[in-house]
Amino acid sequence: MIKASSAKRVIVDTTVMQKAIAHPTDSRLLERCREHLVKAAARHGLKLRQNYNREAPHLARQIGRYANAKQYKRMKKTLRTLRSRVGRVMRDVGIVTLARAVEFR
Repeated sequence: MIKASSAKRVIVDTTVMQKAIAHPTDSRLLERCREHLVKAAARHGLKLRQNYNREAPHLARQIGRYANAKQYKRMKKTLRTLRSRVGRVMRDVGIVTLARAVEFR
């Protein structure tokens, strides 16, 4: 139990530390998402049409380089390309799993 006398004076430490938060639009998160999808599909024996194992990591590195050089227009274009590649892999996984579900019925 807390005594009433100890609640009269409270010392609060409000020190704030910045954290390196990776935002969802980050190329690293997109690349990790694609990697996890491809690995999960391989683990379950799903045959994907394309997995972009060579192109996507290159695009992710390119985005970092463009951001560092403050070439934001090129960076956004490359990020859009990477996002579309990840979307293609996601749709392909959905199509293959749906086809397999229909096959087993």
